[in-house]
Amino acid sequence: MNDENQSKKIMTDRYPTTKIFNLYLAREIAKLPQAQGIVVNVVAPGLCMTEIGRDIPIPDFALHLVKFIAFSAPQGALNLLYAVLRPTPTGAYVYACKLAKPPSWTETKDGLKVQAKVWSEMVEVWRGVSPEVENLVPG
Repeated sequence: MNDENQSKKIMTDRYPTTKIFNLYLAREIAKLPQAQGIVVNVVAPGLCMTEIGRDIPIPDFALHLVKFIAFSAPQGALNLLYAVLRPTPTGAYVYACKLAKPPSWTETKDGLKVQAKVWSEMVEVWRGVSPEVENLVPG
């Protein structure tokens, strides 16, 4: 992810890759002793029509398409409420007010190896920023 020589194709994969990273990190956080009894999930509000991209020039035809297929902001917020108010298993992926199946690869042996590597690397980054992480995340 830190390779400055990445091609544009790899850069276009950034968004879905970060979603998988979110899932991996949620699963690992849920394993921490401090998280026992706490449900740790990933919630995707989906494509929502909001003002977040107001400074990004979007052609009119694309904007009309987005308005046609996107959730409203309140509809996207319902996903967050669903995840908070409905009983869900820890490590779940919530989308469109239901439990969604994450990509099957994330649960394979290779996917779980990547999850462990992502977690290890993120913990190292956090430790470099804040020594208190050592007290929260055992080595």
